[in-house]
Amino acid sequence: MAPGVDIWTFDLSGVGGINPDYGDDCGGDLDYACYISGTSYSAPIVAAIAAKLLYIRPDILIGTQNAQPIYDILGNTATDLGDEGWDPMHGWGRVNAANAVFAISRGEVNNDYIVNISDAVVIINYVFIGGPPPIPYLHLGDTNCDGAVNVSDAVWILNYVEASGPPPKICFLNLPE
Repeated sequence: MAPGVDIWTFDLSGVGGINPDYGDDCGGDLDYACYISGTSYSAPIVAAIAAKLLYIRPDILIGTQNAQPIYDILGNTATDLGDEGWDPMHGWGRVNAANAVFAISRGEVNNDYIVNISDAVVIINYVFIGGPPPIPYLHLGDTNCDGAVNVSDAVWILNYVEASGPPPKICFLNLPE
């Protein structure tokens, strides 16, 4: 699910805008800024989150013929609504962009938007000399999804960066509440 009720929007002028024959929530004004509702407004939210995931980790779809990995990430990171887990009313819940990005961003702990040697240095500094924790979220340092930020995470990053090892895992453990 994604928000689709009372979405603030601006309409385009003239023929490029919303056709009032298909519903007009803005009082008949063809040039407006107002709240509008429908799946046409929730679908772009999901598409934008999927695009962001692919921008951050273009390798997500390598070796697959469909978008199942994106579906899995969005479902596993959604904010559960209604009955626990999947239910017919809410699906997996409301899409949660932050959790989806956190799940795929393991290893990127210094906010430079790329996993590199400096991320391993941050983790080593944190583990051995009590330096600042990985930012913006401690568990982003858990590159191997073992539930802890430790030396093995720094080794994972070094192997990935220097020896073309596997990328940090996509992990649904310890996502922010």
